Amino acid sequence: MFKKLTLLSITLMSLSSIYAAEWFELTQSDEKKYYASPEHINPIRRSSTPATELEMWIKAVIYNDLTKDGMTINDYQMILYKINCPNREFGIKQNVNYNAKGKMLDSNSVSSITMNKAIPETIADSIVSNGCAALEILNNPEKYT
Repeated sequence: MFKKLTLLSITLMSLSSIYAAEWFELTQSDEKKYYASPEHINPIRRSSTPATELEMWIKAVIYNDLTKDGMTINDYQMILYKINCPNREFGIKQNVNYNAKGKMLDSNSVSSITMNKAIPETIADSIVSNGCAALEILNNPEKYT
């Protein structure tokens, strides 16, 4: 599993120089497909040591409207995750909903992020795993070039 995630992250990172703001599918649920872009993965550095946390924008596109919450097929969310890799924790800092044409519907930001453990084999686990694999590459580019 880690090899697959590392390969995906290497691919994302190498493609980032070719495709600006390109989004790559990470995972999906019965209702949404979740995408990440290397351009929107930002390490949080607190000192000269390698980063252990990051912020990562995820794009969640509705492809099967099961929730019936006013959003419909091809509407999407932009979700800013904060991820702590050593603890395998995540929190949501900002969430913005858009219609299929890109018009903002609503947004929500928090000043204090609640961090949660990523439950194995969930969407959050996939996002944390991919984010942490990308952070490993950003911290150690010489190992992956």
